[in-house]
Amino acid sequence: MENAKIIDIAEQSGFGSVKTFNQLFKEKHNMSPVQYLNSLGILDSNFISAHTVLVNDEDIQILKEKGVGVSHNIGANAKGAKGVSPIIKMKKMKVLQRF
Repeated sequence: MENAKIIDIAEQSGFGSVKTFNQLFKEKHNMSPVQYLNSLGILDSNFISAHTVLVNDEDIQILKEKGVGVSHNIGANAKGAKGVSPIIKMKKMKVLQRF
């Protein structure tokens, strides 16, 4: 699972909710999944963050600084009731977005 996507790990571990996964992840690692990926040094302009729903201002700033592309997947987020990505905030902060 070393190279597995965080969402895949969440789903395979039985988390029915991305929100629950994020909460437990933060409790365990004392940082968000975005901050964790950044600490591993894998966020850069070749990385595309899918969905990007549960992010805070610090996460958005990291994505911007690292040149990470963001793919919102609006239809999938709506269908799966994953939440709404802070698209407007990311646009104002000039984060590269892909729909």
